[in-house]
Amino acid sequence: MKIEYDTNYLLQNIFNKKLKGIGGINWINWLYYDNKDYEEAIFKNTGIEEHQIMENIGKTTESKEFSLNGEILINETISNDQFQNLSLNDKNPILIHTSGTSGGDLSKLKWFEIKNDSMKNIWVSGIKAIYDSSFLDWYTKPALDNNIQNNAKNNNNINNIYMDEYAKKDIESINTKGAMVFLIPSGLHIDGVFNIGGNYLTRLYGFELTQRIAIALYPKSNYFIDYYSNAYNLSTILKILSLGDIAVIAVPYNVILNWNNPNKLKEGFKRELLNINELTNLIENKDSENLKSNTQDSTKNNNKINNNFNNKFNDNNTEFYNEFLSYKAKFEQNPEKTVKELQNLLKDKLKNAILISGTTYMIKRQWDELRSFMGWKKGQERLTNVYIGSEIGPFSATINKADNYRQYVMPLTIPLLERKNNRELLTRSKYEYGNLLISKMDEDYPIYNINTGDVITLLDKKRIPKISGEILRANFKVNLDMIVKNLPKGDIIAGDYFRLKDFEIVNSKEITTCISDKFKMDKNSPIILVNSEKYKLIVPIKLEKDKATVQLELAQKVKEELEVCPIDEDLKKALKDFEIELNEDIALEPKGGREELLKKVKSGEMPKGVLKKWNLYVINENNDKENNDKENENNKNENKDTN
Repeated sequence: MKIEYDTNYLLQNIFNKKLKGIGGINWINWLYYDNKDYEEAIFKNTGIEEHQIMENIGKTTESKEFSLNGEILINETISNDQFQNLSLNDKNPILIHTSGTSGGDLSKLKWFEIKNDSMKNIWVSGIKAIYDSSFLDWYTKPALDNNIQNNAKNNNNINNIYMDEYAKKDIESINTKGAMVFLIPSGLHIDGVFNIGGNYLTRLYGFELTQRIAIALYPKSNYFIDYYSNAYNLSTILKILSLGDIAVIAVPYNVILNWNNPNKLKEGFKRELLNINELTNLIENKDSENLKSNTQDSTKNNNKINNNFNNKFNDNNTEFYNEFLSYKAKFEQNPEKTVKELQNLLKDKLKNAILISGTTYMIKRQWDELRSFMGWKKGQERLTNVYIGSEIGPFSATINKADNYRQYVMPLTIPLLERKNNRELLTRSKYEYGNLLISKMDEDYPIYNINTGDVITLLDKKRIPKISGEILRANFKVNLDMIVKNLPKGDIIAGDYFRLKDFEIVNSKEITTCISDKFKMDKNSPIILVNSEKYKLIVPIKLEKDKATVQLELAQKVKEELEVCPIDEDLKKALKDFEIELNEDIALEPKGGREELLKKVKSGEMPKGVLKKWNLYVINENNDKENNDKENENNKNENKDTN
């Protein structure tokens, strides 16, 4: 009997029906493309011709230009007239929204309808490549002899030869390869399935869309899907342990790092059991008013179809319930021992699973912890690194496990690399990194050069393009009320990649890693670069002695350390004229504090992107236009969101 643990079975059923019979584009051949094959494929798969791209190469499309009306979509209740005014393509549409990284205003979110052609040709094709490659082992075998490859390719049948040689049995059994584990962000209060005049409107994060598609594509696999906020619950760990063999786990890497932290699990178990005890007391005492207040959110909206109390029966429900009661008693008697036992069971459960996650912000210490928990040897990580955008769909992933440190760019859209006012197809670019622009077909008309707001690093363009797994967010203006302490006033700019007047910061993580490895830096505070008449770098380092001489000596050591960091030469040159200030008594954080934001995100009042913490911020103290020059091209990027 199939085991399913789901936050919303109705929502998943919509995807199951929508995707039934849709297979997407066969991805196996991509591994053997040269750059000409890749270019042929992107024009064929999108339906956009090369001359159209060249004729429109100077055009830039911002995502807000093709976003739906957010003023309507942020309402819990949408009238039939409003629904019709949205002019949606499908009578039962699936809409995704971005994550609101640049600010917490729900009305500024971007909304996109996932139309049938886009679902099939981009989303399903890309997600299938990501999950097929994670399920299967056969394609990691040595590549076929070059002559066999070339002959097969000339006869247009390399896929058949390769599959006949290695993969037929694996392909046939892919749906029984193992279970899938997913963790997703808590949805907005407007997310879910709504009945509007007999039509079903589905709203969700772009991140959740990818997981829902994956579940639908592998209907025979056991699966578990729940919210980040429940990741450290006792019930969550026990459900994962009950799934049988686990093939893939798609969760943020920091969740696994926290599973490796016994205190984090202990806190999570305590919190869940406390909530259960409180609810039990309400029921036993028949406190109907308080009980009603605990459940009224589920019935607040008169056209939202609530699925919370319609839990599908799993064959192992009784067994799971008994297991839960057993571990509840164990935990109450000996918390530390119980947590340790469950940690070991979870480690063993995940040792053969492939982790699907982005790894852009991981540092060495985190890599070491992740390898330890997952049972990986260095260089043999069972990991699929992915890059997926709400506006563009699945773009790249490590779909070749024999080449697991480079992401293969999937030929589903047309990518351009922009740098120094030069734009070229990715396969023709002379630059190693730059801003990513994407062209794609939207049903019957093309959208040219969507500004993703992301910076990618090109590693190989001789064959199918391969990029680094570190996807950098181009700088943008923060549109969130912030508490600023002991810092100058001015526009606050965040991101990974910054373009200033005299230099670039290509990856801000490199700066913070260099400093934190050598000095006692407050890891809860970011580094601040003040852009004024003279650049000032404010580093949150605690001074052992409050003396000016110590400040100067240590500041000089910080500058010397930065000069040997693996950063751009122009930045190293600029650093010589920087003023370095060491000050741990600074603050740059959202008003109300992070805990308050977290509560609002969990309740669906604010988008998850507001929780994003950046390694470095730039404060433009002087807003004079000439001074700001290229500073960040904020007008382009301030409205960009990441998933």
